[in-house]
Amino acid sequence: DQRHLDRMSLRNPRHLYTRNCDKCGKEIQTTYAPERPEIVYCEECYNKEVY
Repeated sequence: DQRHLDRMSLRNPRHLYTRNCDKCGKEIQTTYAPERPEIVYCEECYNKEVY
């Protein structure tokens, strides 16, 4: 509905950053900026870690 579209127009646009997986080093796209301290994994390494 229009209220939702109005709210979404006020949000900051999402930006994708290129980073390397912290486990295997593979280049990935993520919403976490390179200067952020979070550990980021590629999908394959994440699945190995979680499952």
